[in-house]
Order: sequence, then C-alpha cells, then structure tokens
Amino acid sequence: MNLAKLVLDFYSGNDTYDDGDVENELLKFYKDKDTSLDFNDDGVFYLTTDIRANILNWYPFDHNSDVLEIGTGCGTITELLCDKCKNVIGIEDSKRRAAITYHRHIQRQNLTVYAGNFEDIQLDHKFDYIVLVGVFEYAKIFFEHDQPFDLFLDRMKALLKPTGKILLAIENRYGIKYWAGCDEDHLRTPYIGLQGYEDTNIQTFGKQEFIDLIARHGFSNYKFYYPFPDYKLPSIIYTDQRPPRVEEVDEVPIYPYGNYIQYPINSVLGGLIENGDFGFFANSFLVEFGLPKSKMANITFAKEHDYRNKKYQITTIGKKHDFIKIPTNPSAERHIDQIYHIYNLMKDHQIPTCSVDKNEGGTTC
Repeated sequence: MNLAKLVLDFYSGNDTYDDGDVENELLKFYKDKDTSLDFNDDGVFYLTTDIRANILNWYPFDHNSDVLEIGTGCGTITELLCDKCKNVIGIEDSKRRAAITYHRHIQRQNLTVYAGNFEDIQLDHKFDYIVLVGVFEYAKIFFEHDQPFDLFLDRMKALLKPTGKILLAIENRYGIKYWAGCDEDHLRTPYIGLQGYEDTNIQTFGKQEFIDLIARHGFSNYKFYYPFPDYKLPSIIYTDQRPPRVEEVDEVPIYPYGNYIQYPINSVLGGLIENGDFGFFANSFLVEFGLPKSKMANITFAKEHDYRNKKYQITTIGKKHDFIKIPTNPSAERHIDQIYHIYNLMKDHQIPTCSVDKNEGGTTC
C-alpha cells in the first residue's frame, strides 16, 4: 500500500519556530498511536482542531489540481487539501512539525511532506494553488534579503501555473481588535503593528499595502476575504461583496484571546460598515490572488456551524445569486436530506420559498 512521503533531503538542522513540548506529545501520539492527548489543553486544541480548516474548507478547489502548502505546521489544514486536491506537497521548516504532519496523515497517498526552508527546496513542477496560512509574516526570518517579502512573492510566482492562484492568510495590522488594545499576535505587545513594525523580524500588512506589494509582481487579479474572528479559528468568512449587515453586527464573532480591550468591539462595527470601511478593519485577511489568466472564486460568504451537534454541522456558502449548504462531515448528510424534505413539504403546501435543488454535494438555494 502506498503511503504519504516524508523528505528530509533539504533539512538544514535549524528550526525557525516551534511550540515546545506540546509538539513532542503530538508526534508521539500520531507516530506511536498508543498514547493519549488532552484535547482540551489550549496548546493541543489549537494544533489539532478542525476549526483551523474553516479558513478554506468552503473554497472551490479543482479536484484534479496540484497544491503546494508552504508551512504545514502540524497539519491542521493539510488534511483538507488532501481531501480536495489531487496532489499535495507540503513544506515545513521544522523537522518535528514536518514529521507530525507526515504521521498524522500517513495514509494519504497524495501527500509528500518536505522538511526544510522554502528557499532551499528545489521543486521541478508548477502548481494550481499555493497555500500559506500564517506564514508570510515570517519572510524576514526565512529570507536573508533586503526585500524578503518581494523575494518570497517572486519564488512563489515561479512555481505558479499561469492560471494558478495563491491563497494567503495573514493578520491585518489595522485589525479592529488591535485598535481596542489587543496584543499584536506574534510580538505580544499592543499597538506595535499600528505603529509600523519598526526593527521587528515579523511584519503584517494593511489592505492597500498588500495590494501594492502583490501588484509589483504582476499579480493583477485578487480578492479579499475577511475571516472572523480571525484566520486562526474562523467561523464566518465575509467579502467586499457580502460584508455583515448593520443589523448583524452583534453576531460577528470577536475573540480577544484573554486581552483586555478598551471598548466592546461589536459596538463600533456598524459605523464602519455604514462608511464602507469594514474590510480595512478586519482582524485578518485571506487573500486570493493570481496572474492575469487566473480567475477568482465566485464566493461571497461562508459560515460554519461548529457549535452544533456533529450531525447538524453544515457549511453555508454564499454566491452572487444563490447559496449552498453542504455537510461538514458524513453524519450531517441526513440533515441536508431533512432540509430538502422540508422544502418539498412547503412546496406541496404552496408555501412561498426560494427554489432548492439537491445534488451530491448538498443543497443549492
């Protein structure tokens, strides 16, 4: 039986980042299969929870595609990519994290994991998608160069097919939670991102800064998505085509992660929406961008229902003229059937409703 592959040929012996002893626990758990983990522990939860995959589980990947994931971490998003794409290559700077990803998904025949710095790894083909979640902000560490972010983009561009796309998740330095006093996520200091990251080795960007940066490298097509509460544990994905409505502001999830905040963040969102500034103040971005021949996804909104019992967990995906509901897991398929059954009952009794179609993937309204 063919299994996933782990390649150590390019590993330098240096790890840029690790989460300490919790990674040893994870490696033992996924490798030995005979130990237990406390999934309620904050560190274990964050590195294993399926909620992390909400950042992309709604995205319409081409199932015949090749995808490169830069920075697999401990593999929380890798499984999703293996499910949705034909071939997945993952790169992780940390040998231990690469091993965790490999053993966690060892049964995935379409997965190859490389341990090593992205700058050092030689790949001989191009990709339909390049995915990096929580990685781009570390460019100053990965590349010893006076323009590390530009170099990073050039390296990715060289690996992208003409119609390919990059999917990049990163904090917004002007996120509303930072104005309210939350610590910058990496440097654990309030307001440092707002002031410009002077003399720091980690850096995030505002919306226009990022647009200007990618435009310099020929990425003329782009689309911004706004995951809330952020890209780390997202439950709702907004866009410029479908921001939250003013009457929905109390439903926008905001997690300060234990930080003291100066004011209730939801209380100011209504004014930002009315002034057309919601995207500028989003806590995080997921940016989809590509070259002139690439087409952005026709998605305006996505919402997860992780708080529900597993058999009721569905994903709602908004498009320009309709929306789709799909089961998040196999046990929720019956719930989709029930939704369609209720629709038919309403139709039989001539109760006005939107038109609903059911297919293998879910329901379309």
